[in-house]
Amino acid sequence: MELKEIRKKVKETTEKELIREALRARRFSGADTLRQGMNLIDFALRVRRGRHEND
Repeated sequence: MELKEIRKKVKETTEKELIREALRARRFSGADTLRQGMNLIDFALRVRRGRHEND
């Protein structure tokens, strides 16, 4: 496996983890917690989009 492929795999894994954490945070109850979860999801999606634009 080439270094470029390894970097891509690490990037994909990190993106999946960010989204997974954001979704997990969204599951908690309460309006404030829900708002925080939604903010985390938005953040994870922005990071993901930014990384894909740089590829």
